[in-house]
Amino acid sequence: MKNKILLKSLAGLCALAAVACGGRPGPQGSVAVYLDESQPIEKRVEDALSRMTLEEKVAILHAQSKFSSAGVPRLGIPEVWCTDGPHGIRPEVLWDEWDQAGWTNDSCTAFPALTCLAATWNPEMSALYGKSIGEEARYREKDILLGPGVNIYRTPLNGRNFEYMGEDPYLSSRMVVPYIEEVQKNGVAACVKHFALNNQEAHRHGIDVEVDDRALNEIYLPAFKAAVQEGGAWAVMGAYNKYKGEHCCHNRYLLNDILKRDWAFDAVVVSDWGGTHDTKQAAENGLDMEFGSWTDGLSWGASNAYDNYYLAAPYLDMLRKGEASTATLDDKARRVLRLIFRTAMNTRKPFGSLNSPEHLAAARRIAGEGMVLLKNVRSTLPLTAEGAEPLPIAVFGVGQIYTVCCTEAMQPWRRVCVLDALAASERVKPDGLLAHKYRAWALEHPEGSEMPLGSLSMEEFASMNDAAMIVLARSAAHYDPKLTSFEQDMFKKVTGAFSRVVLVIAAPGYMELTPEARACHAIVFLGLAG
Repeated sequence: MKNKILLKSLAGLCALAAVACGGRPGPQGSVAVYLDESQPIEKRVEDALSRMTLEEKVAILHAQSKFSSAGVPRLGIPEVWCTDGPHGIRPEVLWDEWDQAGWTNDSCTAFPALTCLAATWNPEMSALYGKSIGEEARYREKDILLGPGVNIYRTPLNGRNFEYMGEDPYLSSRMVVPYIEEVQKNGVAACVKHFALNNQEAHRHGIDVEVDDRALNEIYLPAFKAAVQEGGAWAVMGAYNKYKGEHCCHNRYLLNDILKRDWAFDAVVVSDWGGTHDTKQAAENGLDMEFGSWTDGLSWGASNAYDNYYLAAPYLDMLRKGEASTATLDDKARRVLRLIFRTAMNTRKPFGSLNSPEHLAAARRIAGEGMVLLKNVRSTLPLTAEGAEPLPIAVFGVGQIYTVCCTEAMQPWRRVCVLDALAASERVKPDGLLAHKYRAWALEHPEGSEMPLGSLSMEEFASMNDAAMIVLARSAAHYDPKLTSFEQDMFKKVTGAFSRVVLVIAAPGYMELTPEARACHAIVFLGLAG
């Protein structure tokens, strides 16, 4: 990590040496204006562009590894490094594979998923979120944070709803702006995704979305527009689906007409990984940086695999034959250079921090404000006890000891399960938390019909505790909204014996509750709370 930071900090010196030793001069002669951070960014962009060859311009438009794109080594212009977000910095992966690289210093703070953030209804929390995750991305030397996501919830069945900021276009528009502003103060580009109409996972690479203009502009685009025009986003990611017959990663109407013309977007359009399908459309319809495309007949380990991306050798061949516009190429290269000067080549950005006490506190505060109280019969919550004695609570459900806090791609620095949190609370009686034989039994025999509580019946156990808590947990990767037969049986027994039952749902989306589950006296939705 230190070596990487050192190399990036020396990029300017390398560029000076390159120019001094015969690097291609621009109109200004040997004066490398693009290295001078006191100069206006557009002047620096034009100077750098004038020094680049055709091949170098094309090379910065496509990936060179799973999560990076090339710079211009001859001019000392550095690479661009991306990281998955938007609620935690992904562990390092191998150059050509999704497998983790095995680093020991690439854990992160697991922030709540954006559904939880949106549920705070608090732009201050969004600013705190953006500041914190931006500092983590900066510390890890990332140039693009692949988030936030602002697609609208058209259906609760969309498997990626947890990544987005809800179903209300006004709410998401207000929440996305401070997130972006604070991320980018760290010299890290926020990449708003997935533009646009990415509202279902089924057939996501081929579905051609039909929507009228009014719905498009009043429901599905406002958050993206706010992200660009108010938040000043430095990157936008295209979606997998089609619209008007063209894939969104190279969709003329969405990218050229709306984003770049109508909204005056001056930054880069990044493809989703595997979202590019056609060289001519990618060249002409607004895509600037291509990532994650799969190339037929080439393994990821092949040295020339990335040269066969749509915006790589095929695009260069079109340019050499005069079949593609060099002016359009220059526009793409300008946008990438702006990104690099704002991020990778920005020596004035702060150093950032990782897994700091401030970040952990921010994650907890946002999660607390994002909890949603769905039901509270007879003021069941907050649970209170008479006198000074702590409150004895019986806790059920395997979710109590699972840390379902985030997506599986993340590697959280700290994990806290519900049982740990309750045990640390001064308001809860530690020795009354759980029938431990039940917990062990539940993990070993999740489909059993009886819940052994030692020699106690459920009714006797209920008499020893003031209230019961059932924790339902689902991960993003293995998300089934239906209750298992074990869970259904558990609800029947617990709600039949306890006078106060609190249901806590830790899941990426909705759950289909049985009548017994709906009979719980209070229901709290955590989402993926980090």
